[in-house]
Amino acid sequence: MISYTQYVERLFERSASVAMHQDLSHIQLLDKGFNHPSQSYPTIHVAGSNGKGSVSAKIAAALQQQGYNVGLYTSPHLFTFRERIAINGHCITEEAVIDGLQQIFQLEGTYGMRASFFELTTLLAFLYFRESAVDIAVIETGLGGRLDATNVIRPISTVITSISREHAHILGEDLEMIAAEKAGIIKENIPLVLGPKARYQSIYERAKTLHAPLYLSKKISQFFDEENSAVAELALQHLPLSLSPQAIAQGIAFRPSCRFEKRGDVIFDVAHNPDAIFHLLQALHTFFPKRHVRFLVGFSADKDYALCLKLISDVATHVHLVQASTPRAAALSDLAAAMEQIKERAYSLHDTVIEGVLHAQRSALENGELLVIAGSFYIMADAKAALGVYPPRDSLDLNEKNFSSSSFSSALT
Repeated sequence: MISYTQYVERLFERSASVAMHQDLSHIQLLDKGFNHPSQSYPTIHVAGSNGKGSVSAKIAAALQQQGYNVGLYTSPHLFTFRERIAINGHCITEEAVIDGLQQIFQLEGTYGMRASFFELTTLLAFLYFRESAVDIAVIETGLGGRLDATNVIRPISTVITSISREHAHILGEDLEMIAAEKAGIIKENIPLVLGPKARYQSIYERAKTLHAPLYLSKKISQFFDEENSAVAELALQHLPLSLSPQAIAQGIAFRPSCRFEKRGDVIFDVAHNPDAIFHLLQALHTFFPKRHVRFLVGFSADKDYALCLKLISDVATHVHLVQASTPRAAALSDLAAAMEQIKERAYSLHDTVIEGVLHAQRSALENGELLVIAGSFYIMADAKAALGVYPPRDSLDLNEKNFSSSSFSSALT
C-alpha cells in the first residue's frame, strides 16, 4: 500500500517536472471528470500580491464564527502540506490526501495527461470540500489569477488585496500587466472588493465590462494587518449571507502564523517582496521605535531580493542570510552578491536555516536586539523548529495568542 508520504512526494515531483500551464484546460478537464466539485458549494475567490493569505483566513474565520462549515484553500504551507486544505481550522487528514490523490492520479492516467502540482492540489481541495459537505469555501489563488488553477470556480464574491511587482517572468514587467492578470478572477455581476493598493485601470475596466459591483477599501495603515482586516471586513459585509457584527469582528482579529508574529524577542513575518518588507519595517518602527533590530532572511529566487535586502540593510544591525531547502530558493551566493552592492553592509552566511537562527538569536540576546525572521515561507518551519515553536499537528497555526490590531500596540510593549 502506498503511504501518505509517498503520495505527497509523487505530487511534489510535479513541481520540478511540470511547469504552470498557460491555459485552464487541464484543471477544467479534471474538474469535469469528477462532475465539477468546484461548483458544488459557494466560494469566495481571493487574489493579490500581498495579504491574500491573511484576508482569506480572516474571511474563513468569520464565517466559521457564524456557524458555517468552512473550507479554506491557501498556499504555500509552513509545516505540512495538509495546511493548504482545511475545514474549520482543521487540516485535511492523511487518509483523505491518499484517497483523493489516488482518484486524481487514476483519472489523470485515463486522460493521458500530466497536470501541474498546483492543478492537482487544487482539485484535491475541491474534492475534499465536496465530500466534507462544506457550506462555503474560501479559495486563495496561487499565482496571478487569469491562468491560476483556482479560476475554474464561480464565486459569490471576489477580492483583490494588493498589486506589487512579483513573478515578472510570468505575470509581466509592470504593475498594470500584473493587475490585468489578477483581474482575471473577476466574474460577471459578482461583487469585487479591492484593497487600497489594488486600484489599477485594468481592474476597473474589467469590472466595468463585466458589470461587477465594486467596493473599495480605503484603510491605509503602517501595520499591514489593519489593511488586511479592513479588506476582509468589507468583503464580509457584502456577502449574500447573514453574518453578525460579532462574528465579523472575531474573524478579522485572526492573523495566520508568521504575519508579524511575536514570540518573546523574535518576530516571524513572511514579508517576501519589497512592498511587504516596506510594511514590515513600518510596523517595526511603529511598535518598536527604540529597539535595535537584527534580521535573518531567505528569499525565493523569483523575488526582488536585492531591493528587499537594500531596504532591510538600512535599518538592520546585521543581516543573517540563509537558503531554504527548496529548488525555488535564492542561492546564498546570489544573496551575498546582492549584499555586496550595498554600502555599510553587515551580513553573514549560514549553511542551514537552523544554524543561522541559533547564531542570530545568540547575537541578538547578547546585544539586547529584536530578532526578525523574514522572507520566504520556506524558511519558517526550520526557523520555528530551531526555537522550539511547533503548531498543533492537525490544525492550522492561526496563532490565536496574537492580538487584534486595535490592542496590538499596547500588548507588545
